[in-house]
Amino acid sequence: ARINIDKHGLQQRITLLHSNGLQQCATGYDLILCNPPYVNAGSMAQLPPEYLAEPELALAGGADGMDFIRTMLASAAQHLAPQGVLVLEIGNEADYFAAAFPALQPIWLSTSAGDEQVLLLDYASLQAHANAAKEQQP
Repeated sequence: ARINIDKHGLQQRITLLHSNGLQQCATGYDLILCNPPYVNAGSMAQLPPEYLAEPELALAGGADGMDFIRTMLASAAQHLAPQGVLVLEIGNEADYFAAAFPALQPIWLSTSAGDEQVLLLDYASLQAHANAAKEQQP
């Protein structure tokens, strides 16, 4: 990311943060990009050898691949500006995403890897999701 920022002269427009999820992030962001661990347990067990060079922490997303994403979506609206968006890579886990978050209607972004690999959620959708989750807590 740093190389691309420097290559395109975007140092004054982009701030890179190293954080565990959104814990060290402030509020009011226009854009949050996230490539979380999203590989479900069944797929983790069948990964080709070249993927095993990656740290498991970077890949394993729990039974349905949505563990980290659940946490991210619960607090994302707190960190976005009202016009902000979250762009989230989920690889081949679109079905798991839909099952885990049936009320969310993401905008799917076309990529060279396919049409249901990266999604966009706006502030309003994320805020509604967080509010609904709070209402369901005992």
